[in-house]
Amino acid sequence: MVDFKEIALYAIIAIVVIAVVVVIFATGILKGSYNVNVSLSQLGSNVTYPYQTVYYETNITNRGSGQINNMLVSFYLNGVQESSQMVSIPAGRSVLFRKNYTYSSPGPYSLDVVTDPGHVMNIADRAAAQNAITTNVSRPSLPDVYSSIPNSNISSTQSFTFDEQGIISSSAIAQRYNITLVNRFFGPDQGVSAKIFQNIYPFTANIYGAWAEYNGNSIAYTAWMQGTINPAIIEAVISSFGTRIENVSTSSGTVGFAEINRTTSMCVFYSGGWTKMISYYNNSKSPTCATIAASQYNSNESAVLLAAIKNNSELTHFQSGFFYLNSSSLGSSLTYSKTNVTATNLFSTNFRNGSGIFISSIKHVGSAINVSAAKNSTCFGLIYTSNTLSVCSYFIPTRSSNYSALPFGMINTSYITPNYIINMYSLVNNTQLISAHENAAHLISLLGVNESSVVWNPVYKSGCHLTNQSSNSIGCVFDNFAYTNATAYFNITNGLPGSIRINRMNCELVGGYQNVTVNKTIAAYSSNEFAEPCNAPAVPISSIETSYELLINYTYKNTTRIINGTFNVSNQDSI
Repeated sequence: MVDFKEIALYAIIAIVVIAVVVVIFATGILKGSYNVNVSLSQLGSNVTYPYQTVYYETNITNRGSGQINNMLVSFYLNGVQESSQMVSIPAGRSVLFRKNYTYSSPGPYSLDVVTDPGHVMNIADRAAAQNAITTNVSRPSLPDVYSSIPNSNISSTQSFTFDEQGIISSSAIAQRYNITLVNRFFGPDQGVSAKIFQNIYPFTANIYGAWAEYNGNSIAYTAWMQGTINPAIIEAVISSFGTRIENVSTSSGTVGFAEINRTTSMCVFYSGGWTKMISYYNNSKSPTCATIAASQYNSNESAVLLAAIKNNSELTHFQSGFFYLNSSSLGSSLTYSKTNVTATNLFSTNFRNGSGIFISSIKHVGSAINVSAAKNSTCFGLIYTSNTLSVCSYFIPTRSSNYSALPFGMINTSYITPNYIINMYSLVNNTQLISAHENAAHLISLLGVNESSVVWNPVYKSGCHLTNQSSNSIGCVFDNFAYTNATAYFNITNGLPGSIRINRMNCELVGGYQNVTVNKTIAAYSSNEFAEPCNAPAVPISSIETSYELLINYTYKNTTRIINGTFNVSNQDSI
């Protein structure tokens, strides 16, 4: 039985094929045979490292006697099509393509150029109509940063590593806050280096570095940067400070040299797949960073650092767990001296529906601290106490008053035991400062250090005061203040011979808030507990003490009166 539907389908396909062939011949694509030649070359040096840009030149020549119209040219990277386009070439003429690629990892990369990949045209020599070139991207040298700075007579040192976001985050913190372990990420010329990092982070994938202080008070610093960053970009930032850059020839090649001031010099150069920066501070001005850049040092300090952290199993354990959940690591550092070793993590996470940057730091001290006799147990901030855990949080002011209106603030939470000093730095929105204090305390408690801690003592005490407070009238007694929801808990005493009814209350830092309806009666010569929300434009943690205005509307013997007072909240009290 004949299936006419099937015959009709084949007829339609045949018509389509004939139509395509007619179009091809009408456009001249298959008219005769074509002689195409493809040449491909890599421009510049063959020594290539990750993130360096490689430039290629492709020349496609029509060696035939007729014009080539609408020929497809495709480019492939390691067998995957990267791009394609149509070209038309008159007889005896050529077209030139220039392309560049930046490879982010070492290995062989094959660039293939293929004309007419679909074999639509009648090309006489297919082998000549395509070409390929392999670029070998070399593996960069290991980031052995201590090979760049002197290793003898080191009294204290810190190594660190950042990714792109860690670079911009740490530089922003260093410019606004004075935190020692962050300052050391940028060397003795911190102002210049932090500005450099702030400008180069879009071009940088990661940074490895080291800071070293020597007996004799000199300081050496190096940062190895990987990415599309190059010395010219760094030199441009240094020049923006009005500092002159000189090209100095050394055994390491040409080094950009800048004298930042009379005691500090900075050098930058490219070597082994890294853009390297060296800073050196020396009172005698000799040697300079150029002298150091020309030398290769025995990097034994790296082994010392690793041994110090690995030999302390508890420190390694604590460091690995000192993160908030769902956080992203931005970098880390190790600090070592003869008396202690410190492990630091820099990370970010969403914090109460807002972004936050955090620095967790654990220092293992060489000689045990007598926590019962600790002199620095006074807390100039909020105290969190739970069982044997006592944690102090205080607000860190910015370096400059120009930053006073910033919408975020920095809180340092400290916990001290005989063998460890633990700090959590929390950079969060101003409305989340109290939450940062509580969360840091809970995170520290999860570490499970299980050692007796310094018991922090508040500097001031909170209190409640009414203008007519006396033994025979109305008074108030402070009970507690909940920082998380800014609620005051206190006791109102009635020293009058008759009952009073508290109608409304208002607790505020600034005027304009509505009174809260209370309608609670206090019998004669009795007292009652109250919880009053205290309105404030922002959570007060940066000051030593916050004084709320307290207004109480009450009725006594059918007469309504108002008492003014204050509710003084010590921002050093426990929660």
